[in-house]
Amino acid sequence: MEGGHLDLLHLATSGDVEGVKMMLKNPFIDPVTCEYAIIWAANNGHAEIVRMFLADSRFDPTTYDNNPIRHPITVVLR
Repeated sequence: MEGGHLDLLHLATSGDVEGVKMMLKNPFIDPVTCEYAIIWAANNGHAEIVRMFLADSRFDPTTYDNNPIRHPITVVLR
């Protein structure tokens, strides 16, 4: 995982909504390759951040093996 993706992971894990918004606007950051960001955001109860990830067109919840998406959806829907 490269520097920008580590930043996204840290911001998502800590619940920094504005920071995650900024990172998602960066075309060089692919949130799909930083799959733990959405998982840790969900595990830490940051539902708004999980919703931002799921709203991003780069995420496809219909992908066959998409554990990083399936897990947060169950957390947000609790």
